[in-house]
Amino acid sequence: MALLCGFRERVSKGATMVSLKEGTIVDIKDLRVMIVEDQQDVRAMVRNMLTELGITQIFEAPDGREGLTFLDAAMDMVDVIICDW
Repeated sequence: MALLCGFRERVSKGATMVSLKEGTIVDIKDLRVMIVEDQQDVRAMVRNMLTELGITQIFEAPDGREGLTFLDAAMDMVDVIICDW
């Protein structure tokens, strides 16, 4: 969650673009985010935070196995993964 909190701080200060990797800049609202978290209430909280930032393409997985299954089928559909450990 520390990464998400730092991300949110930068966004709340007016940033509208984020660099995903060298040479790739994406509008924050166009990010495709996957949340991998076993606690449904935590997934809902993270989803709400992302929605407040304007992100609409949000995928969820209740565990790592399901997250990996999704990524195997649709790796190019996700820019950022937020997960617990």
